[in-house]
Order: sequence, then structure tokens, then C-alpha cells
Amino acid sequence: MCSDGHVILDEDGDIVNQNGNIVIGSRVWLGLNSKILKGANIGENSVVGANSCIESGLYPPNSYLVGSPAVVKKTCIHWQLENPEHIHLVR
Repeated sequence: MCSDGHVILDEDGDIVNQNGNIVIGSRVWLGLNSKILKGANIGENSVVGANSCIESGLYPPNSYLVGSPAVVKKTCIHWQLENPEHIHLVR
């Protein structure tokens, strides 16, 4: 949501809840029921956990974001499109 869906005015008639752009980088995985609010800028290759709420702010690329409000739980993550059954881990 890029806005609150309504306007809030102060005593002078000025809008106090301005709209804000949302920027979602390339290859960002949004978990089920995640919410992205106005002013959020999510860096590329990031993962947003299910039921997380991303508030206004700059979130770095390759981050794992979780919670409500969301926090950066891990950085420098990488993810793949392949099914995990076909990934062979080297031990």
C-alpha cells in the first residue's frame, strides 16, 4: 500500500500522512500474507518472511526480513529457484 487509504489533516489543513513509493528489487521473495507499507525499499535478492510487515525504510540487498514490524534477521543471504530435492550439499 502506497497510502493509508485516507487523508489525515492537522489544524492548518496540511496533510500529515503523505503517500510514499514502494520499491521492491529484483528477485525478492515475498512470503505468504506479507505486507509492504508506503516508503519501503527492499533490496534485490531478499526474502520477506510470511506474515511480516515491512514498514517505511531502506532494507539492504540479500537480506532476510521477518516480523511485524520486520527487522533484518540476516544479511548476505542467497537463494535459488531450484527445488531443494535437487540440491546436493557438499559437506
